[in-house]
Amino acid sequence: MKKLILSLGMALLALCGCKETSSVKESEGRIVVDITQPEKNLKMSDLFSDIKYVKLETTSESLIQYINRVLDFDGNLLVVDRDNQSLLLFDKDGRFIKKIAGQGKGPGEYSKMYDVAVDKEGRRLFVLDAYAQSVLIYDFDGKCLDSKKFGFWAHELEYIGGDKVALYSGYAIHVDYVKENAQPTFFVFDLKDGTITPFQYINNEIKPSEVASPASALASSGNGRTYCLNDLTHEIDVMNEEGLERTLTLDFGEEDTERRMAFVKLLEEKNNDFQSFGAQRHVSVFSMVGTDNYLLVSAVEPRNEDGQARLLIAYSPENGKCIYGKKKWNEPLDYDIDGSMPFLHISGDGDKLYGYVMPERLLSSESDSEILKQLKEGLLEDDNPILVIATTKPL
Repeated sequence: MKKLILSLGMALLALCGCKETSSVKESEGRIVVDITQPEKNLKMSDLFSDIKYVKLETTSESLIQYINRVLDFDGNLLVVDRDNQSLLLFDKDGRFIKKIAGQGKGPGEYSKMYDVAVDKEGRRLFVLDAYAQSVLIYDFDGKCLDSKKFGFWAHELEYIGGDKVALYSGYAIHVDYVKENAQPTFFVFDLKDGTITPFQYINNEIKPSEVASPASALASSGNGRTYCLNDLTHEIDVMNEEGLERTLTLDFGEEDTERRMAFVKLLEEKNNDFQSFGAQRHVSVFSMVGTDNYLLVSAVEPRNEDGQARLLIAYSPENGKCIYGKKKWNEPLDYDIDGSMPFLHISGDGDKLYGYVMPERLLSSESDSEILKQLKEGLLEDDNPILVIATTKPL
């Protein structure tokens, strides 16, 4: 796949450079991260102005296995639990209100819910039904308004405005969309007229069994800007309802780029033995979370004799600033806000970043913070996860 290799080798102009936690605004197109820097943590206070914990009420109707996503739902909190196939609505204080829709074969039910997005202006909820290869559309009362079939496998969804959604299908094979020996990984689906626009093509020789999709390759804060990650090229397409706004490239240095290009070349070779590829040799981006203030990217360096290093990168599309932290094994973020502790970042909505802490982790915490002590009161290990709401601030 020559086009993919060329896109790796031909740099777009530079958009921002990062030196430790400094901010350097450069020219357009490239986010430069110097992975040769010594270990250094970002501070939570660099990213957030406030952090809040919400105990989600635990009842027989509101049990949560894992929180995959949280969305502001008309002032309430919509929690997506893919393991339990549940969409659970809580008020802002964590009191359970009701379930939205449900799994089944009847009208308005989904067969396998994989992702959810919200159109706040139109007061609509979009549910990606991966098995039915459809998008179900509900109003804010939970009534099913329509079902739109797109007809291929996809497992991530974002609403980009203008009655359009972005879909990520990873490395699944789509025979109907093959073009010049390549197939797309992302699609824009127009819910109004059914038009499907594929993009980010990869070589057909790359098999789904050879490369894993990131945990999240789509990110949005709900402000009409959606980020689509190509983890083979480290390019991020920025989409809006009009189409492609621009493309950013994550640059981890010349040596890392060469290693990644060599890896892609191996993937493209016919009859290769994937087991012979050996350990990961380049930086791997495994998740993104979008907020109004910045895109938060999590990545991991290749393993060496000292182990792997984790990277946490915050990039502002508004001013081109970028700050990041790097740490071997541990979280590359110092939790310096009073009452804060490590939490899993899962989704963004407006200026809020959502995450959660499992009860057993909170109960085992030795922090002497009064905030955490109060959270522990009456908490049981089998209670619902504790929701974390962090208010982001401009970089």
